[in-house]
Amino acid sequence: MTDNLIQEATDRARDVLERCLSPMGIRASAQCDGYTEVWARDSAITLLALPRFPRPGRFIDALRRTLSTLERGMTRLGHVPCCVDTRRVNPTNNMIGSIDSNLWYIIAHGVLFEATGDRRRLARALPSLERAHLWLQYQDSNDCGLLEHTECATWLDLHANRHTGLCVNVLWMAANRVMANLLRSLGRRGRIVEEHAARARAIRRDLNLMFFPTGEVDLSALRRRNPEWAMVMERMRVSLWEARWYLPWFGVRQFAREIDVLGNILAVVCGVASRARARMVLDRLMQVGCETPHPSKAQEPPTMPGDPEWRDYYLNGNLNLPHQYHNGGIWPFIGGFHVIAEVVAGRRARARELLARLAEANRLGREGEWEFNEWLHGVTGRPMGVRWQAWSAGMFLAAAIAVETGKSPLTLG
Repeated sequence: MTDNLIQEATDRARDVLERCLSPMGIRASAQCDGYTEVWARDSAITLLALPRFPRPGRFIDALRRTLSTLERGMTRLGHVPCCVDTRRVNPTNNMIGSIDSNLWYIIAHGVLFEATGDRRRLARALPSLERAHLWLQYQDSNDCGLLEHTECATWLDLHANRHTGLCVNVLWMAANRVMANLLRSLGRRGRIVEEHAARARAIRRDLNLMFFPTGEVDLSALRRRNPEWAMVMERMRVSLWEARWYLPWFGVRQFAREIDVLGNILAVVCGVASRARARMVLDRLMQVGCETPHPSKAQEPPTMPGDPEWRDYYLNGNLNLPHQYHNGGIWPFIGGFHVIAEVVAGRRARARELLARLAEANRLGREGEWEFNEWLHGVTGRPMGVRWQAWSAGMFLAAAIAVETGKSPLTLG
């Protein structure tokens, strides 16, 4: 029964992706009144399904068009648009900052090159990649080596996650590894390649230092290096002495305690966490119900009205009420990454169990089965948001690849 369910989910997911292809690239959804734009983050995440696409050449062409569309929409300073409207050919930076669009743009080029080995196209794209990377470097406003961002500047575009964020900096580490690998593939050697590789190593070190406060820390050395970080760390260690997850963000003498589920999962998938720490994190996600009733929630616990992190804009469209949308809602694309994380942690049987549960989640619908919805309610599991979402379908296929092969489809060089 499980094998049949996974196979049917695979076939249905392929159908959804076929319907998301457009002359400008991969649309975020196949629903005619849904997300008709080409989104940087959605497209980059969806392309991890490439090995399972029935016509890989067509999918690669769509990905190339996606990246060309995003490149044409780049600003003079190198900011990649959050999305581009396929109906109006209009770059849309309606999200505040949209810092992760640049990060996913770089990572997507890495995945495309791995699939095609097309050095000629990579050489043509390199100037845009260098501009996108330079723009990111300027987002390190305090010269600490990690990136800072405003509220609502990531995929959590209706959420108070801010300042030095986990998810953004995991992707920053990944983007630097990708840049180093792409430059090597073009025959580049020397200082610039080593700068990217060294930066990635430093980001990984600091992610494990500042976002996982229960590790070993030499506070005296940290005070000499960064007094502000030391003050934050001292407060973390007093109040979070038993934390077994990466914190969502920290800032000027403040930090958040809830679990950013995608950030923690990406820390496992991208190699920030050691094998032992990866299992510790994944066990914590299971213990607190991040995969219940379906994999996986965006945040646990949800922010409640009256909490310090509550924002009035969470009520916009009644979207971010507790257990909804970014505030504890279930996102099947996160569930796909969750499956991959279990594979990376060496727990393939556990990953297969999650994959079957993710298939059940994608089978749900409001008007019929197999709607691959954008998100589901965090308590009832009822489908919400836009139907036939590209990254919901794509990440199911990517998760199936990981379970089948025992390897992550996201390799960073």
